[in-house]
Amino acid sequence: MRTLLFALSGLLLLPTVATAQSAEFTYNSYKRDIKKQLDYGWEELQAADASSTQEARCRHASSAVYSYKQAAQISETMTQILSHSGGEYHDAAVAMRDAARDVAQTVENLYNQKCG
Repeated sequence: MRTLLFALSGLLLLPTVATAQSAEFTYNSYKRDIKKQLDYGWEELQAADASSTQEARCRHASSAVYSYKQAAQISETMTQILSHSGGEYHDAAVAMRDAARDVAQTVENLYNQKCG
């Protein structure tokens, strides 16, 4: 009987392990997509800084705003998906979402000031 209970308790833990692995995979997948958007946004900001005309600077800055907003949207989606699993991946997703929102808003504010 003791062996049966031990085996049964082991089976009950399997969904938890599978859920944790699924959360990790989801988190890493979305994190990769967010990083791509952030990297592209950074490249656009550098291109804007190096541009010689106001029109070119604003065009690059507009692309950066779009890219950073995409990163914020992806992080929001990731947070919603991971909200069901909770735990460390959800907590990290919330922190990433908040940071992505802040960066997107800051870049958009700068764009509005410079390019209105």
